[in-house]
This record gives sequence, C-alpha cells and structure tokens, in this order.
Amino acid sequence: MIKTGLNKLITRGYDWPPSAPEFSKLCRPSIEDFDVPSFDDAINHIGILSRRKDHRIEPFVYTMYLRVGKRMYDLNRMSERDYRAEMKRYYDEVVKVVLSGGDLDVQPMLIEEAKKEYKPMEDSAEKFQQLKKAIDGEDTRSIPGATGPAD
Repeated sequence: MIKTGLNKLITRGYDWPPSAPEFSKLCRPSIEDFDVPSFDDAINHIGILSRRKDHRIEPFVYTMYLRVGKRMYDLNRMSERDYRAEMKRYYDEVVKVVLSGGDLDVQPMLIEEAKKEYKPMEDSAEKFQQLKKAIDGEDTRSIPGATGPAD
C-alpha cells in the first residue's frame, strides 16, 4: 500500500513531502488502480451476455453478472432509473470485493459442440425417395423405425 501511495505521489506530481492524511489517502487503493470498467460499460456487457452466452467479458463484469443472476428478468422490466439504481448496487458490491483484495469469478470457456457434417439437400432427397417407396408399398426396411410389410 505504501508503494501505491508513493507511485501516486510521483505520477500525480504532488508536493513533497505530503501531509500524513494526504499520504494515507494516496495509499488506499482506488478503482483506477484495478482497471475496473466504468458502470456504463459493465451494464452494457451484462446486457449483451444475457442475450449471447458466447460473449466474452472480463472477470469484474462476470462476477457482477453472477450476482445479478436470476434477477435479470425482473431488472429488464424496471424503469431505466430503477434499473440503473439496482445495477449500481451490484456494481458497488463488486467494487468492494476488488478493493478488499477478494477474488473475482472467471467466465468459463464454452466448448462448441462437434459439428456434424451433413448435406441437407442430399439427405432430404434420399429420405424423400425412401418415404415414396414406403407409400407405394415397396421396401420399408430402409426407413428407420419402420417394420417390413406384414406377411
């Protein structure tokens, strides 16, 4: 913390030596020290993530998103003023976690399902021919789940 205070003294160009209360204030961590996104950026990314699960966000915003949780449905139906007030409460909670040195949640990576390679037009044409044969009373053994003609 003392190192933080000295760095702020140098980068901000304060007079040397600072008073004890000034230096104490400089030693306390602030939001700027932790690359915390602005409130507007945070709620914007949460809104995108609530619609698109593949949207990648930073740990601060993901932790806020987890705290909002199932309330997102209700929050989206509030007036803009009430929505921002509620989201500000969650934002401030996560800021406190960051400033106290707490851990943030990390968004898990989503694994894409293995994509099947298929040819829709060819598959459809083949299935159409199988169904046509079945309707005409021909061989039904080639249709999945169908049984042969009764003997």
